[in-house]
Formats: sequence, C-alpha cells, structure tokens
Amino acid sequence: RKKVEEARFVRMSLEMSAFRVVAAKWTPREARYEELEAELETLLQRQAACSAGNDNAGFLEADELFHRRILEQSENVTLMNVISSMRAHLNRVRYLELLEAHHSSVMVEQHRRVLQAIVTNRVDESADLLREHLEYLQYDFPYLIKTYSGYFRD
Repeated sequence: RKKVEEARFVRMSLEMSAFRVVAAKWTPREARYEELEAELETLLQRQAACSAGNDNAGFLEADELFHRRILEQSENVTLMNVISSMRAHLNRVRYLELLEAHHSSVMVEQHRRVLQAIVTNRVDESADLLREHLEYLQYDFPYLIKTYSGYFRD
C-alpha cells in the first residue's frame, strides 16, 4: 500500500514537470509535432474504442503509450526510466481501478483536455489537468485496498 502511494506521488511529480516542458516547447507547425499530435489522436480513438468494448487491458496499453509518447518529448532518459519503474508498481492497481470503477471514458476525455493544453502551449494548464487526471484515479484506492486486501501490504 505504502509503495503504491509513494509511486503515485513520484509519478505525478515527475509527469507534471515533464508535461510542462513538453507544452512549453510544442511547436504546432513543425512536422514532428504534427505527426505526434496525429499519433496521440489515434491513441485517444483507440482508448475510446477499448473503453466502449470494456477492453481494460487494451485501454491500459493505449493509456500507457499516450503518456509515454508525451513524456518522450521531454528528451529526458532518466525521467523516463524512473517513471517506467514507478508504473510497474502502479499497473496492477490501475487495472483493478478500471475493473471496478468503469471510468475509462472519463479518462479518455481527460486525456483529450491534457493534449489540447499541450498543443496550444498552455503550460500550467497542461500540468493542472494532468494532476486532476492522476488524482481522479486515487479516489477508488481505499475501496480497492478493502476489496483486494490480499494484494496490498502496509
């Protein structure tokens, strides 16, 4: 349990910082950013399809790739490695959250809003929206601990 909470804190702190960096340097007319935006839009469509089809594993895969592709634009390999190790602690919990809460459609909309903030260089808003998105998932955590107590240790 404590490990999950610590991993969430580290992930949120690092991702918010990285999303700020990406939003600040996003240049919409550059080909690489146009291509990346199209790729991210495709991932959002994939997330929406997975959400509609109750494909939690597919949704999580597309979700993780969405975050990773944005994070890669920070060009910080150390950050990517740390976040990747944090995600390992969180993936089981994230799957349980989707299984129980069925809120993947809300998450797709949150991703859309984060992406729009990034591509329009709204630096602080991109980080704030990401924080809201990541915090949204935490509300189910006490229920998950109670329901799946065998998965968590203090």
